[in-house]
Amino acid sequence: MEREKTNLFFVRLYSPTEIRILLKKVGMRIYAMYTDWEGKAFFNNSRRMIIVAQKI
Repeated sequence: MEREKTNLFFVRLYSPTEIRILLKKVGMRIYAMYTDWEGKAFFNNSRRMIIVAQKI
């Protein structure tokens, strides 16, 4: 009989405000926020948040 292998993992969701604060704390600046890989504008009700940031 084969044993079932189980792995636990956690997913953390961040609001735009939280991610801005966290990135600022580590010395990064947000240059752009998108809602998809095609570059559509990000809105607070977007399902996905893609961030372009750089260390300052």
